[in-house]
Amino acid sequence: MSYLQNLKQKREEGGFTLVETLIAIAVLSLAVTGPMTIAQKSIASAMYARDQVMASYLAQDAIEYVRNVRDTNRLTTGVSWLNKLDECVTQDCVINSNISIWDGSNWQDAIWPANASNERMYFDKADYIYNHQNGVNSAVTQFTRRVRVTEVVPNREADVTATVSWKPNAFSVMKTFVATERLFNFKP
Repeated sequence: MSYLQNLKQKREEGGFTLVETLIAIAVLSLAVTGPMTIAQKSIASAMYARDQVMASYLAQDAIEYVRNVRDTNRLTTGVSWLNKLDECVTQDCVINSNISIWDGSNWQDAIWPANASNERMYFDKADYIYNHQNGVNSAVTQFTRRVRVTEVVPNREADVTATVSWKPNAFSVMKTFVATERLFNFKP
């Protein structure tokens, strides 16, 4: 057997053709694409869960603030149990919960009627607090928060509804988290 015949026989037995190479690349691409898609979906789910947890904390924070106003009103003689929450009864309002509500003699201004310009929340990087005021150390967040107080039984019961909305990115739909709690006016 000559050298050229031996080389031709080895080439026919051991080499890949172009079609075989393309099929191998396609199979390899499918094998890599599946795990990468799963990883991308996992990251997106983790980010959504993080945002939903933060939204639940922000909603609960607003409800706790309303409860604190109710409790402070109940401890102050001659004050209506929903004093300072009147704006939230007739319309949605914004509650800036990082402001102390009662300084011992009068109310601080921490509750405003909500509108598109003031419902956006900011994150204070120095104090690690979410609020509705853009300060020196503040960064704008994707979250907006509105609160509504609805008197169910006049002077006895009220529903507090806190709605936190966010849009994770420009291509996604608006997400919303709603928390509701019923408050009572206990008579001493």
